[in-house]
Amino acid sequence: MKITNAVAKAIRKIVTEHFFITPEYFQLNRTFKNDFGFNSLEMTELVVMIEQQFDINIPDQSLSTVQNVSDLIAVTEQSYYRTKA
Repeated sequence: MKITNAVAKAIRKIVTEHFFITPEYFQLNRTFKNDFGFNSLEMTELVVMIEQQFDINIPDQSLSTVQNVSDLIAVTEQSYYRTKA
């Protein structure tokens, strides 16, 4: 089962509702630091919310590669499959 759509929707909902990013501005190529202005604490909060939503653990080393929304979707999906396999 491919969950990319569910992951994308969940991340979009969290980012737009919790961090007050307008839905129109939320796009897959937007970067968390430069486009959304996230600092390290906000990224940590986002990751914790995603981990809780999907009942997964995203390894810190995986997060080091996350720059934009697409990266976070990929890392979340990898962690989901690793956890649920």
